[in-house]
Amino acid sequence: MLTDPSSDARSRIRRTRRRWAVAFGLTLLTLWGARRAAREVRTAAVLLRAAGGSGWLASVLDEDVTRGNVSVPFAGRMIRARIFRPSSSFPRRGIVVAHGVQFAGMDAERLVPFASALASAGFVVLTPEIEQLSGFRSEPQSVEQLRACVAWLADRPEVLRGGVGILGASFAGGLALLAASDPSIRRHVAWVISVGGHHDVATVMRHLATTDSDDYGLAVFVHAYAEHFVPPGDVGTFRAAVRERLRERPADARALAHSLSPDAAQLLDAIVRGDGRAVGRRVVAALPSLAPTLAALSPAGHLQALRGIRVLLLHGQSDRVIPASESLANAREIGDRWHTRTVLSGALTHVSLDRHASWWEQWRVVRAAAAVLNP
Repeated sequence: MLTDPSSDARSRIRRTRRRWAVAFGLTLLTLWGARRAAREVRTAAVLLRAAGGSGWLASVLDEDVTRGNVSVPFAGRMIRARIFRPSSSFPRRGIVVAHGVQFAGMDAERLVPFASALASAGFVVLTPEIEQLSGFRSEPQSVEQLRACVAWLADRPEVLRGGVGILGASFAGGLALLAASDPSIRRHVAWVISVGGHHDVATVMRHLATTDSDDYGLAVFVHAYAEHFVPPGDVGTFRAAVRERLRERPADARALAHSLSPDAAQLLDAIVRGDGRAVGRRVVAALPSLAPTLAALSPAGHLQALRGIRVLLLHGQSDRVIPASESLANAREIGDRWHTRTVLSGALTHVSLDRHASWWEQWRVVRAAAAVLNP
């Protein structure tokens, strides 16, 4: 049987094209896999170095870092902050990292190495001092300060255009979501990561008050709204005493009790002893009068504005401070499965990575964070 030579030639051309297409596809897949592996290794190195680890993985981050104190304008005054950046001069992506409710603020023991590790990975990192949070207070102005810091960093010449990331842990995780939801800074926001963040403050406090949870959150709450718990003449001394308890100086807290009225001294004693049940009953009774204030500090009701922005909600499965159900509630309200990812992990305590957890649980956190930090 005779065959058409031109038909054979066309067949050879088609086979050659298929081979090239397969080879090209395999090459792209290999490059994609290598890029993904590289970004996950760098993210793991950031978390390891932030936790004080060392070894070959931590040494992956080899860029020198410079740091310095800066001032961010806000409402006619300045917010104290610290900026970390790679020593090379070309523009990089920016991140605002917000500290939680603790007295060290931007000097917190875990925050400084974490920001430095992020900068060594190639980011320009701003860590503002949110004075309400470092003063154990909860006020809506802290959200406004966070927004001002995002806009300030996004306009810096050493930061790439296209928006900056916001990362908040614990109570600051919920505030980061709330700050990013404001349309006035939408163009400045590239992504948001909330670690152990809240959805609704009142729900969290009711949970802490009625379960066998960590009593630290109850003490912070009573300190922040002391005027709802003790007579006006006791507020100043009572707050000072509770701050001593929060700084783990119970003897100094008890030394102030003699200046308090009997009712205030009794509540202080329950706080110092860690009697969550007794303190919890007082907290539950105060929640209705604080409803408007707590709503202003809650992402609940504002999160649909985050649709289209990359959002990562990380939460410890057994978090005893802010329950993991809060991150699930945030995800439901955002309602954007394409851009929002929720990871509940046994590798997270509250805001810390447990290096003794299984490698798989740790790697789930790493993979999720890498996808947002290095898309």
